[in-house]
Amino acid sequence: MSKNSDYFVPWLKDAYSYNIDVLDMAWANPDVARLMLNENPIPPSQKIIDAVTEVCEKGNYYPDRWWNLREKIGKAYGFGAKNVFLANGSSENIDNMMRVFLRPGDEVILATPTFTLFRVRASICGGKVVEVPLRESDLQYDVDAMLAAITEKTKLIVVVNPNNPTGIFIDDDDLRRILKTGIPTCIDEAYLAYHPEVPSKVPLVKEYPNAFTSHTLSKAHGIAGMRFGYLIAQEDIIEAFEQVGLPWNLSLMNLAAGEAALEDTDHLARKVKHNNDWMKRYYKAFKDMGLKPFEPHGNYMLVDANDFGLTSQEIYDKAMEDKVAVKIIEPIHGKAGYFRITPGTDEENERCLKTMRRIFVDEATLRNSRPPNRLA
Repeated sequence: MSKNSDYFVPWLKDAYSYNIDVLDMAWANPDVARLMLNENPIPPSQKIIDAVTEVCEKGNYYPDRWWNLREKIGKAYGFGAKNVFLANGSSENIDNMMRVFLRPGDEVILATPTFTLFRVRASICGGKVVEVPLRESDLQYDVDAMLAAITEKTKLIVVVNPNNPTGIFIDDDDLRRILKTGIPTCIDEAYLAYHPEVPSKVPLVKEYPNAFTSHTLSKAHGIAGMRFGYLIAQEDIIEAFEQVGLPWNLSLMNLAAGEAALEDTDHLARKVKHNNDWMKRYYKAFKDMGLKPFEPHGNYMLVDANDFGLTSQEIYDKAMEDKVAVKIIEPIHGKAGYFRITPGTDEENERCLKTMRRIFVDEATLRNSRPPNRLA
């Protein structure tokens, strides 16, 4: 008798998966500081809660496509409602773009390291992920190598701006070099709201029809658990996303939360200030400890701790002794001593700084003071 797996699409066998075990741990242990998943520590505003509560009274009806909200979003960027796709967080944008552009065996070019969900969802479609390492000298996009990696099978290029976990922005001229290839290119701006002084790349959608931008309200707007994102693109791309996407992909509650969050600019500014103030403090504190933090441009900071001889997993384990969860980072250019951190509440951040001083100052001093082991 055949097994169920005999009927699975064959490329599923070798597909990557996105592990969220750490979320199970965090929800089961609410006293753990959740500094590992780029979440916003400030709860939704009362305006958002009221909007969701009010629309719940209509929860017996299916939602429409909320053209008024699409029009508002599009107008903010100089586009129309038909240039906007509303998504269940930017995760749905990622899933849809792979299904729109990739057939089994087609290639998508990604920088590495970057947000791993791109790799995961491409593999679920049977796509081949072509990972191009960031430049070793500065962890900036290696655009020459990305262009050299293009083949006749390349159907999609992804640029996360600023990149996660490194926090770097791609140079405008380099981005244009990619767009001039004509290959569909996703510009992911999930974290751009933390630095509103940096202009969005949405205007490039008019200049390059192959460009499209992905946005989420999970980060600066702080409604990760309410799931809302959107895409800005030419109408033909939007129509394709609508075709592969599920109808009613967003509930009335998702939509109401998203609209209220976009309108609540005062609360957004408060969240951005909290994050950026703590990022400055973390940056200085880590430098004082002898660590090498990267300049942050989102709600996360990549930290180079390789000089201390600890792996990312060891740093995580040591921090968890104080119930502080940081992000484990896969080795970058063969170096395994990186970790990533996201500001939490004031109390969590103070606890984290104390923990980091223990690991990288107190324990490091003790390790260095021990005499080497000698054979008798």
